[in-house]
Amino acid sequence: MARAVAALNYGYSGLASTAFGNPDANISRPSSPEPTFQTLQLSGKPGVSFVGSCCREVTWPTTRNVFASNLLVAQSNLQAAFVGHAGKLVAWVTTTQGASKPVAGAKVQVYLSRYSQDFASLGPSCTTSAEGICSLDVSTNYDSSTQSAVITAPGEGPLVVASLPSGYSSNAGAYAAVIVLDRQLVKPGDDLHLTAYIQKRNGSVLEVAKDVTSVIIEVSPSFDSSSPSADNMRITAAVNTSFGSVHAKLPVPKDATPAAYTVQLYTVSTTTRNVFASNLLVAQSNLQAAFVGHAGKLVAWVT
Repeated sequence: MARAVAALNYGYSGLASTAFGNPDANISRPSSPEPTFQTLQLSGKPGVSFVGSCCREVTWPTTRNVFASNLLVAQSNLQAAFVGHAGKLVAWVTTTQGASKPVAGAKVQVYLSRYSQDFASLGPSCTTSAEGICSLDVSTNYDSSTQSAVITAPGEGPLVVASLPSGYSSNAGAYAAVIVLDRQLVKPGDDLHLTAYIQKRNGSVLEVAKDVTSVIIEVSPSFDSSSPSADNMRITAAVNTSFGSVHAKLPVPKDATPAAYTVQLYTVSTTTRNVFASNLLVAQSNLQAAFVGHAGKLVAWVT
């Protein structure tokens, strides 16, 4: 795993084509101007697969063949969100199945990748509580290394998060929040389940926002694109002030226009108002996709 994580953050010199030994499966692309589509069969089991195209030659620091591109394909029902502040990361692990329930007992292991090193080194780790939450101390600079995470839980395939927040937020607002949607692609007529986690900044620490008892959730633009005056969907949801968590259901109208939308959460207290957002796509399709971006590359995962 340490080598696989390092491969995500490798520099120009490239990862040696022999780094993982002989492949379990491979295909060759013919040089025809109109090649036929081919399928690279993966195991289908929960886990992480390394997929790379081979090869290109590099001459520094030695002459050798390296992968021209590489990605990690994770087959997992886990998802994670992170809130960073004052050198700490709060990890929130939930399941993608059903209504995004928290996952207790998940291990969040940070890996530290440095330019052109074959292996990532271990950083801090934590184990999630019954609410799916744990805290990581990332206050050390780690020599400007890239921080990634591997999340494991009993009975689930591991989740790889290619790049983590620094732990130092540029948002000077009174609150920090994360919105997790049970999926980012829905059809008209679907119910979208949303979970949010809200914390209040108190100096250099984060604490439960007990002064926020409800939030406003808004979807923009309007689901009805045929009417310029149509209002955005807005609902009010209660906050569990013991944990700072919010659970809500957003009914997508059967006549909703297929398009990209933004789900916004407004925290309203007696003195301040903050806005946090997540993206949503309504489409007439059975496909969904996730993307991870790093170093000018996007990794697409279509399910």
